[in-house]
Amino acid sequence: MIDIKKLTKEDIGRGVVFTYHTGEKREGKIVSWDYTHIYVRYYNVRNPDKERCEDNKKIGLRSVSEDLEFTGPPKIIEIITRADLMDLEDD
Repeated sequence: MIDIKKLTKEDIGRGVVFTYHTGEKREGKIVSWDYTHIYVRYYNVRNPDKERCEDNKKIGLRSVSEDLEFTGPPKIIEIITRADLMDLEDD
């Protein structure tokens, strides 16, 4: 289950898995959310290259947070400044 209250802007684009009541799973990425639902752009299940479905290309499909799990940890991006690079050169 994903806690909507803990979502941040950094979670947009993060991979998720939706689990149907039958146990079938479907992967996608978070597009947005509101107070009650998370909107997910699901991958096309017939395409092995994971192209996005055309029917939810722009806004994503409304999904219940209780049926969603993250597919992995959030991506951590380290920003290196010019000053950081200069410090490395001095070492």
